Amino acid sequence: MILLFKTITWLCMWYNVEEIMLACSYKLSEFHTC
Repeated sequence: MILLFKTITWLCMWYNVEEIMLACSYKLSEFHTC
């Protein structure tokens, strides 16, 4: 899960696209409640 989390974070950093950001927010919400 940690590797997946890092991969998602990496994608968010490199691909600053609205669709990707929404996907990241959805995935992050599965791990953390911000």
